Amino acid sequence: WQRSEFWGIREDTLNSEIMHYVQFALISQGATVIQLRQFNPNAGIGVSGYPTWQENSRQYAIATGLPASIYDGSNTNYNSDIRARPYMANYYGADIFISLHNNGWDGTLTGTETYYDYDNHPLSPLLASSVHNKIISTIRDQYDPDWWSRGVKKSYDAYGEINYAQMPAILIELAFMDTQYPDNTYLHDEAFKILAAKAIVEGICDFHGVACPNISVIPPELNNRFYLPWIMQ
Repeated sequence: WQRSEFWGIREDTLNSEIMHYVQFALISQGATVIQLRQFNPNAGIGVSGYPTWQENSRQYAIATGLPASIYDGSNTNYNSDIRARPYMANYYGADIFISLHNNGWDGTLTGTETYYDYDNHPLSPLLASSVHNKIISTIRDQYDPDWWSRGVKKSYDAYGEINYAQMPAILIELAFMDTQYPDNTYLHDEAFKILAAKAIVEGICDFHGVACPNISVIPPELNNRFYLPWIMQ
């Protein structure tokens, strides 16, 4: 694993779970989604010998037969994995790049912040504000009225994923895993994760200026896990 575990939350798998919801919803709305790692927990065993949904983007690029220049761009497996994500997006000519993370600091911070790179695509700030504002408003309206917005922030080459992307690109830090309450507690709640995924999709729709009615983020293979009719409101 690339990240530590905090009270049962491990970022490596948590991010994949939430983005699986985002992927399903976007495809349902007619979008083409380019996976940068495997999101489906039922996809079998990968090239590393671990379940494919637990593998990083570098392993996914290898498994899908992409050129070595995509996944061997740095001197460590970790850095090559980070670079593989925007390199894959560039290779496929993606229109936008969305990276989801969850934060960590000293156990005292809370809330959502969203980054864009200062010399990336000129539409990155708009994408960042569209998605960030929708996440904050949705969580406040439907989950926690006091959820903290840490703002949209400009990055100066600090995050390789959005630095190397050639299209509008953002990095979302949804919550702080190392803050036990409220953030970590919320990240254990499927309703919070589904709501965040729905908000990300709505923010993307706002960025493109299109209506996305009746957004559903729950893939068929997960339908029996929970029943949350209020999510569709």
